[in-house]
Amino acid sequence: DQTYYLYKEKLHDPEIFTPDESGSYSLILPTPRHRYLILKTNPSTFHIDSNSATGGDCNDIGVWNANTNTCALSPTATINETIEIDDGGITLDGGGRLITHTDSIGIYANEDPFENMQNIIIKNVKVAGLDVGISVIDITGVTLDDVEAKSNTTSVSFKDDTDVVVKNSTIWSSQIGLTTTNGTNIQVWR
Repeated sequence: DQTYYLYKEKLHDPEIFTPDESGSYSLILPTPRHRYLILKTNPSTFHIDSNSATGGDCNDIGVWNANTNTCALSPTATINETIEIDDGGITLDGGGRLITHTDSIGIYANEDPFENMQNIIIKNVKVAGLDVGISVIDITGVTLDDVEAKSNTTSVSFKDDTDVVVKNSTIWSSQIGLTTTNGTNIQVWR
C-alpha cells in the first residue's frame, strides 16, 4: 500500500504508482542510452533552473542572480529536500551553509537523454549525514570548489561525467568518500 515516485534522470514529473499485490510494477522505458532511475517514497525536491526569473525554486531557499545564473543559498532557509540543478551554466553557492536532512540526496544534477547539460559549479557548501551528499550524472564541465562532505554513506558520486574538477574541498568520515564511474578527465586536487 506504499505510494512510490519513479523519476527518470530528472527529479521532475514522477511516475506515481502503488505496486500490485505481489509488490511488482512494470513500465516501458525507451533506452537511447543508459538510463538512471530514482525511486522515492515522497516527491520532495527544490529545482534550480535558468529558465525563469526566480531560478526555479531558488528564491525559496536563497537568492537568484539571473545575470550570473547563481543561486546563493540563504543561511537560514529550511532546506529539508534534495536540491536539483536542472540546467547547465548554473552555480550553486552554499555560502558555507550545511545541508543535512532525511531525504536521500543533498545536491543532484543529471541531464536527460535528449539534452546536453554543461558547466555547473557547486561551491561553498557542506553536506553531511545523507545517503549521497552530491550526485552528478552525465554532465560535461563540473566544478566542486570549497565543498565539505562528511558522514555520508557516499559523499560525492560522479557517473558518466566529463571534465570534472574537485578543488579546495574536504571529503571525510564517509563509507565512500568519492566515486566515479565511466568518467573522463576527472581531476581531484588536494
